[in-house]
Amino acid sequence: MMKKALLETSLGMLILCGLLITGGSRLGAAQSPATGENPEGSPVISSVSPITAAVSQTITVQGSGFGNLQPTLMNVGDGSVDTVGGGTTPTIFILDENAENGWQAGIQKNSTWGWDSIGIILVSWSDNKIVLGGFGSAVGTDGQTEWLISSGDPMLIDVQTVNGEANYTTKVISGHPLQSSSSTSPGSHPVISSVSSIADELLQTITIQGSGFGDVLPQTQSLGDGSVDTIDGGYTPSMQVRDNSLINGWTGGYQGNGVGIILVSWSDTKIVLGGFGRSLSTTGQGEWNLMPGDPIQVLVKVSGQVASYSTSVLGSLPSTSNNGATPIISLVSQISTSIIQKIVITGSGFGNIQPQLMSLGDGSVDTVGSGSTPVIQVHNDGWDGWEAGTQDGPSTGADSIGVMLDNWSDGQIILGGFGSALNDGNGQWQLLSGDPIRIVVMTTGGVAIYETKVAGNSGMTSNFAPPPQEPKLAVFCQSFTSLDNFRVEISGNLTQSGVGIPDAPILLAYSVTGGGSWLNLTMVNTDSVGDFLAEWLPSVTGNFVINATYAGNVTLAATSTVVSFAVIPYNSAVSQDIFSVASNSTVTDLGFNSTSGQLSFTVTGPSGTRGYADVYIAKSLVNETSTIKAFIDGDAATFTISSTADSWMLHFNYHHSAHQVTIDLNAPDTNPPLDTTKLFQGIAIGAIISISVILSIFLFLRKNRKRTQINA
Repeated sequence: MMKKALLETSLGMLILCGLLITGGSRLGAAQSPATGENPEGSPVISSVSPITAAVSQTITVQGSGFGNLQPTLMNVGDGSVDTVGGGTTPTIFILDENAENGWQAGIQKNSTWGWDSIGIILVSWSDNKIVLGGFGSAVGTDGQTEWLISSGDPMLIDVQTVNGEANYTTKVISGHPLQSSSSTSPGSHPVISSVSSIADELLQTITIQGSGFGDVLPQTQSLGDGSVDTIDGGYTPSMQVRDNSLINGWTGGYQGNGVGIILVSWSDTKIVLGGFGRSLSTTGQGEWNLMPGDPIQVLVKVSGQVASYSTSVLGSLPSTSNNGATPIISLVSQISTSIIQKIVITGSGFGNIQPQLMSLGDGSVDTVGSGSTPVIQVHNDGWDGWEAGTQDGPSTGADSIGVMLDNWSDGQIILGGFGSALNDGNGQWQLLSGDPIRIVVMTTGGVAIYETKVAGNSGMTSNFAPPPQEPKLAVFCQSFTSLDNFRVEISGNLTQSGVGIPDAPILLAYSVTGGGSWLNLTMVNTDSVGDFLAEWLPSVTGNFVINATYAGNVTLAATSTVVSFAVIPYNSAVSQDIFSVASNSTVTDLGFNSTSGQLSFTVTGPSGTRGYADVYIAKSLVNETSTIKAFIDGDAATFTISSTADSWMLHFNYHHSAHQVTIDLNAPDTNPPLDTTKLFQGIAIGAIISISVILSIFLFLRKNRKRTQINA
């Protein structure tokens, strides 16, 4: 690249001549422009903050008439930009007029030119102030680069709009730029502590809270619809909002993608978004969609360090008619940084139907989605993330990265590594130690997800990051026992090592086919102590299976819990009541014999595990709990009784196999209550006898006392 200030002699001479005509001095520090009259609305630069001999610094250009129209930008490739001239949008450039090694930054003549070597970090632009964050990496201070910024260099700042042109001359001062005390220190890690709820709406307020985001604003590029992309690769921060949907996922706010974010504010502890650009759809009909239940990942990058937070769009996933068993991934073997390696995915429900494959020409394949055959995806959820092993349909072109598929069976999938498009550290797509990896298996029966991390090189496990720990997800079901007020409370909690996990999305679904197909109920978030609660109004009674699912994140593995819930009505002479049973066993044959007063059902479960059952009985049917007896396979069972608003809840435990449970509501009391009438009669008789004895003794003693006195 030729030195622009020296080779574009005509440009320099025109600028110089213009300054001489207006009487402006090109020498000396911080000189204001000439005080002659300016056309109405033309730009005026009143001051420029000190410019130091540093690449990264804050330069504030103040004045008027800059306009609120944002400049058209071209990325230089290092986080800096050029403003594009030749149109109706404004431009700014900085000219270092050092006679030996001058340079120009921040401008190109028009949109058909290639970009200049040196860009500027454009932080903000308003009618009276322009803030720069320094220069691109092509400028140096140590003599190791072709273009230098040195103490004493004469600098020209030029702003041009459709109404005119303004310039300002100053000199580079010695020393280093002052840093705000609230700015992020070099090497500090950004942390996202929470993200507010995200709805399936384009315009909404999304608040990202945490620390270490820094007070320097990101450099942005307008997408023309009010949204922007943040520019990565320079000295300013950047961010991404990813929709990690299995098909047609997207990335917003990151340069080079079609979806922009509306950036409202940025501070060291809080980022506020106003929603997304118009290229995103909320109807499900667009190329990129924001739909209820979509898994969302928010990433913030500051000084090369990345913070990540996973959440979900509010609302329920669209109902789907599933066929076959739901796939489950129980274990994934260690993943190394090697391209060729053996990855064993163990679980169930993968099916024995082989996936439809498309060859990528290097021995790797994509599994083809949008049909009845299964697919597998391997996602790298790091900042420079990628996806391997799937494509949307047979009519679409192959994805860049394939997987080596060695074997597929119902309980195990074996991969032999990845295709040549993936690189171990030198290419566009990389597999590096510590990268967060998400493995997805999708069949007609549903979706299974497993999260882990990349270990070190093959054969080296000293730097292996263990897979995310699996939290405990507890679920409880309670129905109100009046048929007129039939509703079900689904409650529970999500904990890790006994500590509640707050603000975690829990997807609740139910099945009336024993788990063969599922219908989504709702998505709820845990509260500050990890608890959640949802109310369900079933339209019918019967046998249900309730499924609660936590999708997990980088540090916590996905988990789900299934509870059987059986409900039958009972019409008595005085009311319409409900019997219900909630259990981690499979509950069948729930029935009530009104003649004998016995409630019975069968529970089954895998041998070697423990089961429980919670049975809800209306208080209108049973006044005294002492008459309730429970039997398992004919033997008396130990149980506890607790009281709810309108029912008695019986809880008992057992070892799994197949058991017949019988609850007798009218069993004779083996410890009958004491007859109070007879008790009172006994007390009265005892009292009379006692009084008689005392009176007799008193009379006897009195008689003897008189005799003693006479004898005396």
